[in-house]
Amino acid sequence: MKAFALTVLAAALTVAPAAGRATTPDSVRPHLTVTVPTAGPAPYPVVFFLQGAGGGNHRANRWAQDFAVAGVASVAIDNAGLRGVSNIARVEASSIAGDYAAALTAAQADPRLDVKRHAVMGFSKGGTAAMQSGPALSGDQPKPRLVAAFYPGVYGDCSKDLPAGVKTVIFYGSADQWGEYRGTRDACRRLAQQDASVTFHLVEGAHHGFDDAVAIDWTVEGRTYRSQGDAAARALVKDALLPMLKGALR
Repeated sequence: MKAFALTVLAAALTVAPAAGRATTPDSVRPHLTVTVPTAGPAPYPVVFFLQGAGGGNHRANRWAQDFAVAGVASVAIDNAGLRGVSNIARVEASSIAGDYAAALTAAQADPRLDVKRHAVMGFSKGGTAAMQSGPALSGDQPKPRLVAAFYPGVYGDCSKDLPAGVKTVIFYGSADQWGEYRGTRDACRRLAQQDASVTFHLVEGAHHGFDDAVAIDWTVEGRTYRSQGDAAARALVKDALLPMLKGALR
């Protein structure tokens, strides 16, 4: 028997935000997929997932199953579908962070979820958005207890803007070509050296998207990069992440 269940928070009509308009709880609600454990008492602590530039929640769905087995629910946000596009390469990180803030409000209505005990996890561009999500949260919203950023940052920048006390963990592959471009991976490493609330984990031999199940090449500004799943690397990261996540969400 599977130790998780999937549901979709849906409305009668899909309401996508107009260009330049902030995401609202009503507009994001049809684009949230909730995964909850089938064992243990509700409400459950919850992780919110933010997509990478390529869109899709394939990585989020795999992690959601792992978390559900560990007694943690999750909310995967379809940041691309919310905008009626196939990817979010041209969407600002601040707008993606706004999706998370709106989803946080929408999820408060689900009695299975304890949003006061929540974390945010993002992939690539979504990892950057997660690390910079502080300004998107209103003063009365619960703050994340942990931010998990997978291969975040861009063009040598790996900055964060989070409320005081929020811990951040970054996972980056040593073979990640995107991390090499302009020293983005090293910027994340330096951030951890300078900020005690940040932990940096180098995943030896892993590429961008190491926690995925596929391999693709993608191009930015005339440069080609490799995204490649690595089951062994993902297993190592899972063993490191789960104790941190469960400890933060107690």
